[in-house]
Amino acid sequence: MVGDAINYIRELKRTVDELKLLVEKKRHEKQRVVVMLRHKVETEGQDDSNLDPDDGSYNESLRSSWIQRKSKDTEVDVRIVDNEVTIRLVQRKKMDCLVHVSQVLDQLNLDLQHVAGGHIGDFCSYLFNTKVCLK
Repeated sequence: MVGDAINYIRELKRTVDELKLLVEKKRHEKQRVVVMLRHKVETEGQDDSNLDPDDGSYNESLRSSWIQRKSKDTEVDVRIVDNEVTIRLVQRKKMDCLVHVSQVLDQLNLDLQHVAGGHIGDFCSYLFNTKVCLK
């Protein structure tokens, strides 16, 4: 039982580390696009007061990532498309689950947009829609 708990914790740490890398990669990509847009505006001599990388005006290919982890009592599915991160968590009922999720979202600098959840039998299911913050 202790061995299962240790393996579960290692798997969760590995998942968090992978998510940190993906979020950091997305953050750097977005910053690179902003720099490219500013450079383009400066070379063309246009006004950059309305420069917004989220308005879809740049021609960057849409990038996506997907991570899925399963253990005995937990399933985590993370999908990243551009700067939007969707996390689906299914776990046996645990009282402090949302506290841990909020701490991880804070560590990853993800801005929480929407949360939905419910109970299905012995399991809790949550869906978190977040965006990558540029801090």
